[in-house]
Order: sequence, then C-alpha cells, then structure tokens
Amino acid sequence: MVRAKLTGTKINTKRQFRTDNSSILCTGNITQLISNLQKEINKKSIYQLPIQEQYAKLISLLKTETKKVNTDSKKVISDETYQLLKERKELLQKKEKKNYRPRISELSKKINVNIRKDKKIKRQNTLKKHIEKTGGIKKAIKELNSKKEWMLKVKTMDNNYTNKRTEIVKVATEYYRNLYRSKNPKRITNKINTDSIPEILKEETIRAINTQKRDKTPGTDQVTNELLKSTTPVIAPII
Repeated sequence: MVRAKLTGTKINTKRQFRTDNSSILCTGNITQLISNLQKEINKKSIYQLPIQEQYAKLISLLKTETKKVNTDSKKVISDETYQLLKERKELLQKKEKKNYRPRISELSKKINVNIRKDKKIKRQNTLKKHIEKTGGIKKAIKELNSKKEWMLKVKTMDNNYTNKRTEIVKVATEYYRNLYRSKNPKRITNKINTDSIPEILKEETIRAINTQKRDKTPGTDQVTNELLKSTTPVIAPII
C-alpha cells in the first residue's frame, strides 16, 4: 500500500457583489416634476424644519416625486411576464397541485422564454440610449453590469497579506486614519467670528449646481447632477 499526502494552496477567485445604489434620473416631464415638488414643499412647510431635517426632507421628496413622473422604468421583466409569474404563483399555492402540474410546467417554459426576451430587449435599449447620447457603449456596459470587484486581500503594515474581511476593514481604517492625521505637533485653533460670515446667496447656489459635470456617479443619496440641474428653481432656495 502506498500512502501519500497531497497539499496545495487555495486559488482565490474574484468575488463580485451587486449594489442597489443606482442613479435617480428624471425621464419624465421636468415641468410636472418641478410643479409637484413646489406643491409638496409648500404643503410640508419644509422651511419651518431644522436645517438637517430640511435637507433630509428635500432629498426624500426629490426621490419620491421623480419616480412618480418617470416614464422609463428600470425593471427588466415586462407586464406580460409579470402576469405569468403571478399566475404560476397562484397555482403553486393551491392545495391540489397535482391537477395543475401540466399548466405549471407550461407556464414555467413561457416564463423562461419571456425573461430571456425581456433581458435582450432591455440590453438593446440600454445600448441604443448610450450610443445616441455619447457615441459609445462603455457607460452602457457599466449600467448593465452594475457590479463592483470584491477586494480579495490587502497588504498589512508588517508586509504580510490578509484576506479576512474584518482585518481588511481594520487595515483600510488605519491607513486612512494615518493619511489624514495632522503632521503638525502643534495644533492651531483659530476662533472664527460667525457674525462676520455673510449668508450664502441663492445665485451662488444656482451657479454651483450649474457648473457640476454631467454623467457622474452619485453619492449615497442617489441624486445625480442632472436631477439637481433640472430642479434648480425649486431646490436652490432651500439649499
């Protein structure tokens, strides 16, 4: 009998994760959106709230009202496919499933065919939209994928590597803490006279919004520069 011990190293594969932080754009009637926003702002008495609550309320209204007027839905499946899914779900929930097996099987085949067709149409429409807008497909591919590469490992301070998520977070936190730490041993603190600071003008805010570049990734609030620019007359006084 021959005995042997096999050893090897695990091959790290790239892991990917999806994010729901999608951009919010207005694809409907801009005039209707501005009108609805103005009505809601007046109704909610947003100016009477504290500053932070004003901002939070404004962002919430901006998202809600934009989704209401939008005509271009981001959903992939069509209404026909959705109805087929609903019908199959109702059949599966019935007690006498055996009697409906042929129908369930037939619906499943139709659903699979329709989903493939819907995905193809969605992909073609997205490619067409970006080709007409920019002349290329780079941003179309990015929108269709909506994935980020998962960081597999990082180098620690002692020149070793770690692939544990908790340790990766600690290394990154320590790195940025040191990066932004003051190198000056003597901390300088200046007292600012708040009475001498002038108020921010509405014209300044409008100029700041209008000078923002288009087609940029939004922050965690999902609000894009395009949406800010289109609703400037309403949101500028609050901001």
